[in-house]
Amino acid sequence: MSAEPSMEEILSSIKRIIAEEGEGTQARARRARAAPQPIEPEPEEVLELSDPMPHSRMEPARVEQPRVERDMARVAAPQPVAQPAPQPVAQPAPQPVAQPAPHHYAPEPEPAPQPAQPPRPAPVEPAMSDEPILSQRAAAASLGSLETLSKLLVKPEPESDGTLEGLVREMLRPMLRSWLDTHLPEMVETMVAREIAKITAQMR
Repeated sequence: MSAEPSMEEILSSIKRIIAEEGEGTQARARRARAAPQPIEPEPEEVLELSDPMPHSRMEPARVEQPRVERDMARVAAPQPVAQPAPQPVAQPAPQPVAQPAPHHYAPEPEPAPQPAQPPRPAPVEPAMSDEPILSQRAAAASLGSLETLSKLLVKPEPESDGTLEGLVREMLRPMLRSWLDTHLPEMVETMVAREIAKITAQMR
């Protein structure tokens, strides 16, 4: 492959072609002015192989002129870059939207009625009896026996009135104190609870 001509060679060829074309145009104009009468056709000359060919100096330039122009156009003009054609984008087909099936809600069962509770019976309090534990006859007999015993065993205290009742009171005082210390708190608590229950029953 032959090396491509440089920019200087291309410009020199262009200048030479322009100069030769200008000289040829001026020569034709001078010949036209000098020969106003029609020129008879000259007999066709037979060219010999040894004779020089006319206008041989201009032929190479005329032949090279298109190549020079192509070289200049190729150097000056940028090569277009082929852009790929855009590919059509395939649109997805619309998918059918599934409709949700209607929900059938079963009615909630009503709560069963609660059976009515029977009323509670009121607490039965024991009946308080006002009757004494001992009968009058038993009390009198016991009192007589204790009086006789006290006269024999117990001497009356100086502060005592000297009667049987005073002697019994003095004898029972220590025992009564001990019994009260043991049983009085429980008795009081029982009586208070009984009264509270009675008041509560009345408020209902």
